[in-house]
Amino acid sequence: MVDCWRASAPLDAEGRRRTPSEKVLVVWWSTWIGSLIVARIAGAMGRVDPLVPGDLESLRNAIRVEAAGSALRLVAAVAAIVVVNRLTAMQQARRADVNPLAAQAAQAAQAQAQALVQSPAAAAAPATTHASAEAPRDAGPESQPPA
Repeated sequence: MVDCWRASAPLDAEGRRRTPSEKVLVVWWSTWIGSLIVARIAGAMGRVDPLVPGDLESLRNAIRVEAAGSALRLVAAVAAIVVVNRLTAMQQARRADVNPLAAQAAQAAQAQAQALVQSPAAAAAPATTHASAEAPRDAGPESQPPA
């Protein structure tokens, strides 16, 4: 995900990638992993017999730990939404930065192609190639002299 985040960074005025802050990625990743760990702990704590009076307090503690895990999942979900929105915005900005560069390159290639078409040597070469390409098609095996 970090690779995608860095590759989507928009370009600065000199055409280099700006380094975006990765804090939201760290928050998302750490809260998501933390919620998974807390859920496992709560699951292990919740394996008690609710009919035994001493186990009710353990069950309450397990519920509290699970509530903390749910809070972490909520924070992870919000952070994931922020990650997706920022990543989308960076990719759209990057596309807007790249397209003008592609337009300039296409314009330069078109000018180069027009210069080749307008030069006399370039104009004669395709005609010769075209004529030589037509000759084998017109000549069939019957028109060739016997060997």
